[in-house]
Amino acid sequence: MFVDMPLAQPCEYLPERAEPADFDAFWKCTLAEVRTHDLAPEFTRAGGRIFGME
Repeated sequence: MFVDMPLAQPCEYLPERAEPADFDAFWKCTLAEVRTHDLAPEFTRAGGRIFGME
């Protein structure tokens, strides 16, 4: 990391921020929706050959 201050200073930096009023509700709803999806992906080998890959 290239910064013009000691490493500890940017690691502790907390900028001012203004979260929207519905921030927590948005993420609660979004994460609940994601959890309804099947998380068992299936992968199929594509045809063709790419050098260096199997």
